[in-house]
Amino acid sequence: MRTYIITLLLLFSLTSIAQTTFYSSNSTSGGDWNLNTSWTLSSDGSGAAAGPPGQMDHIVILSGHTILVDNEGDNGAAATSAATEFTVGAFPGNGTTRFYQTGDITVESGGVLSITDNTGAMFSGRVIVRGNITSAATGTDDDIVVAAYMELESGATMNVGDDLILVDNAEVVLDNNSVSADDIYMDGTIAQICGIGDLTIGGAIQEFNGADANQQMCDVFVVNCNDGDCCDDGTTVTSCAGNGDDGTFGGSGGFVLPVELVSFELLRTDQGISLRWRTSSEINNDYFTLEKSLDAEHFDQIGNIKGNGTTSAISSYQFTDPSGNVETAYYRLSQTDFDGTHEILDVLFSSSFLDPTIELYPNPATNYVEVRADIPIQLELLTLDGKRSIQKFYEDSNTLSLEHLDNGIYFLQVSFDGQPIAIKKLVINR
Repeated sequence: MRTYIITLLLLFSLTSIAQTTFYSSNSTSGGDWNLNTSWTLSSDGSGAAAGPPGQMDHIVILSGHTILVDNEGDNGAAATSAATEFTVGAFPGNGTTRFYQTGDITVESGGVLSITDNTGAMFSGRVIVRGNITSAATGTDDDIVVAAYMELESGATMNVGDDLILVDNAEVVLDNNSVSADDIYMDGTIAQICGIGDLTIGGAIQEFNGADANQQMCDVFVVNCNDGDCCDDGTTVTSCAGNGDDGTFGGSGGFVLPVELVSFELLRTDQGISLRWRTSSEINNDYFTLEKSLDAEHFDQIGNIKGNGTTSAISSYQFTDPSGNVETAYYRLSQTDFDGTHEILDVLFSSSFLDPTIELYPNPATNYVEVRADIPIQLELLTLDGKRSIQKFYEDSNTLSLEHLDNGIYFLQVSFDGQPIAIKKLVINR
């Protein structure tokens, strides 16, 4: 793995909206997104009414609950379009304003996220569906636009009233056969679809702005086309010749999903710090390694956990650090293949005295990133292995130029009054 060593030290005052995790409420079994009574801050759905969630907040829809989005501004943010928010080219509907959520969304088994505002929705946070998500309303533009990671686990369902649109760094994993849409749009050359399930569409596969569905759909994934031809309706898909006449399209992309990290979480318990992570797929994964650091630079190994080799099933792991009672610590998760290939997956930060939200936008970033916070902060940009350089750059604005940096994964160590308080991952991908 190539190492990029850059350090940026920034001091500025910024503005942000706090980020919170909201859970659907037992008292109402969910309800309209924009109602206070539909939500609580208790992970079991009990507790006082709270909310509604904002655009950057994380949400969890619990089993037996339905959350309804019936207005583009239900999360308190103005509706916006793919053309405004993402690096996209022209495609039908790219300028349509929609409900837009940047925080993570989890729909548990038996839970439902129902979007009925007639324009569908856009997601740039991580979306994990174990229950149902639907945008089937009475309109003709009930699209779902995905710009990041979306996974439908086995047993989940998704019904898109119009088109499923993949833009920017979209990575969609479908591990079931209960997904339907009208058309599927592939925008750009990066978006990918894979999984062990399939997708049923009533229209066609359509490519825009250099996309190649044949290469951007992996070779184990199948699209079923109800009208008998996956390449009609004026689509520009060139790889359908001889492949779409029977009503199915099978990609031939040679890529495989590596260890796909769905989540990496930290929980304080009486026994110490409980570290929990989930993967959606693993390829030749021998084991995971957990390391700990007090300064984000010198990491010590605290545990190894055996991986599941090659699997497309959801896998859950847990490790407890009994000595995790210090005020601040960094936990780094990595994995090693059977051939010795090593990859750092993520870094978590633990703090017991202050836990503000630092919002990065866009992320992944290209030439700049906007950093938002509600207090004066200091930032250091580091590589995932914690290395730093002596170069320091000072900025007075909340927009950080990245033009001089190489592509790669970095993390921002955030300090307040000289003390570390948070850490955020930043991906630079041009």
